[in-house]
Parts: sequence; structure tokens; C-alpha cells
Amino acid sequence: MKVGKLILVLTNACNLNCIYCYEKRKSITHMKFETACSYIDEMLNHKDYHKLEVSLFGGEPFLEFELLKNICEWTWRTEEKKTVRFNIITNGTVLNAVQKEWLKKNRAKLWITLSLDGARKSHNLNRSGSFDKIDIDFFKNNWPDVGIKMTLSENTLPNLFEDIVFIHSKGLKFTECNLAMGIDWTNENNIKIFKNEMNKLYHYYI
Repeated sequence: MKVGKLILVLTNACNLNCIYCYEKRKSITHMKFETACSYIDEMLNHKDYHKLEVSLFGGEPFLEFELLKNICEWTWRTEEKKTVRFNIITNGTVLNAVQKEWLKKNRAKLWITLSLDGARKSHNLNRSGSFDKIDIDFFKNNWPDVGIKMTLSENTLPNLFEDIVFIHSKGLKFTECNLAMGIDWTNENNIKIFKNEMNKLYHYYI
């Protein structure tokens, strides 16, 4: 039996303007509830899948919180014998108290990854000065095993060691690091800096 995997782009809209973002046309369009349900229903009825992983993607998916909530609740009412887990990547900046309460209530059925590019200085360089809008403890306390997703830019490369140590100091797992697109990572200077940062990390972990 296989695990079925489905990615639904709820919206192209985003409240940030990250320096490395490859999506230059951030429209306010969003997926229709009926469209999302039809794709999920097709997967639920696929005889080869005993488990589904549905990724709710953006843009920033929590800008369409009601749509996200309705999709999840419809699926949980419909899923019957199949296990469905929703995977969500978020910048963590738009959640209010009501939304957090719903997420806490359903945290066992959600796998939420926070995009965090390190400590305040690096994160703000990359991600529109948004560090202080994120409730890091909310993600750590509710999804301690998920970890964070970091994107490394040329601006933050010299801070790589400090940023990863910061992530550990907050009790978060460091699980994924992407290299920003559009940068010559084979540049001699970048390679030199990267080697230096990796050497410091090596000794830190040892």
C-alpha cells in the first residue's frame, strides 16, 4: 500500500516580500473550496492509498485561514478509514488567537513547518523585517518534532553558524536548509565563507 501525496496551492498571495522569492506575480486569487475537496476526494477513493499527506501551500496559506480550516474539517469528516495528515509551511506572521486555538485543538492531525531564517538579524534581512511578528514558542510547543525550514541567502551566509546555534538555543529542530535561487553559489568568495561556517558548525556539534 502506498502513501498518497497531494499539494494544493490555496493562494498565491503573501504578506511578505522576501529578497529571494521566485514568485514575482503575487495575485490575490485563491483556490475554490469545491476544487480542493474534489482533489482530496479523488485521493480518498484511490484504492492503492491507505494514507494521505496533503500539503496546503502558498503564498502564505494562513492568509486563507477559513478556506484552510474548511478543507481540513471537511476531510476529517469524510476520511473514514484512511489517515490524512495536512502539511503546512508558514511564515508564522499572520496567526491570531482564534486561529492558534483551532490549530492547537487539531495539532495531532497537522504537521506545520515554520520558515525561519535564523536569528533576528538574518531573518529580517531576508524576510521583510518580520522576526518579531512570529510566536516561535507557539510552533515549538505544539510541533516540537517538526523543526524549521531555513533559506540561505548571500546576505545571511556569513551568519550561518550563529543562526543555526540560535535555532538550537530556542529548542527548535533544524531540519531543512535551502539555498536561495539566482545566486552563484560556486563563487569563490561564497565557497570560502561557506567552508568557514561549516567548520565552525563541525566543531560545535563535536
